[in-house]
Amino acid sequence: MTDHLLIDGYNVLHAWPELRRQMKRSVDGARDNLIETVRVIRSVDGLRITLVFDGKGDKPEVEYPGDDNGFAVLFAPAGISADALIEQIVRKAKKPERCQVISRDNLVIESIRAAGGYGYTPDDLADWVRRCEERQTRTIMNQSKSNNKLWKDSNPWDGLES
Repeated sequence: MTDHLLIDGYNVLHAWPELRRQMKRSVDGARDNLIETVRVIRSVDGLRITLVFDGKGDKPEVEYPGDDNGFAVLFAPAGISADALIEQIVRKAKKPERCQVISRDNLVIESIRAAGGYGYTPDDLADWVRRCEERQTRTIMNQSKSNNKLWKDSNPWDGLES
């Protein structure tokens, strides 16, 4: 079982055509769109997710969108690429075999695999998001059917005076 998904954010932004187009208008908007898009994996599969972006500060900066400690956006410090930070995280993990990395950089993927983790492409991530969205939709539809049956069988308005 794997429990930590690390995503090279700018790799995905450049790999997915719709986000690449959006980046021309607003890098922040495209980044926010990616964050919201992959959140479904956290909701459905429950994995810890860290989106890693190249940064510019003196030290790594971490944000937790939606106040979920299991979903983080990490900005690498200046002088360290997102790739290098991801590799460092996997190498230092107590159980690197429980780490999955999304990157389109083959050298990074090979480094992750050599450390014991698993590497996948941005296209694999898109497929994963789609599968999670489908499962989430099925769950919601099933819950809705169950609720409709419950309400049909016990209508709270029956017996009200006309």
